[in-house]
Amino acid sequence: FQDVTTSSSSLIQNLIRRQICVPNESNRGFVIDKNFEASKNCYLMGPLVAGNIDGNFRVWHAESCQRIIGFSQNLAAALLRSEQLEVPSVTLAPEPESANVFMNVA
Repeated sequence: FQDVTTSSSSLIQNLIRRQICVPNESNRGFVIDKNFEASKNCYLMGPLVAGNIDGNFRVWHAESCQRIIGFSQNLAAALLRSEQLEVPSVTLAPEPESANVFMNVA
């Protein structure tokens, strides 16, 4: 566990300096809500959500793939419920003879 306030990562330093993300009480991650949102339209996943304890939402560590997959399913559901998310319509092009699949996003 690295203290995010002393991180050598320029990304983490800038998130803190610009107040996009706020370190949580443990300094092991950033404050997030139950939808994994650190600030408006800034969602976190993985080790940066560690150390969040708020009511029924408790994350002490988030390094294992199984745990991150579970959290990502919760994040996906929250994003789909969000009125701010516009889900693009996706149409698949006819499958070419080479069996490569191409996607056109409208």
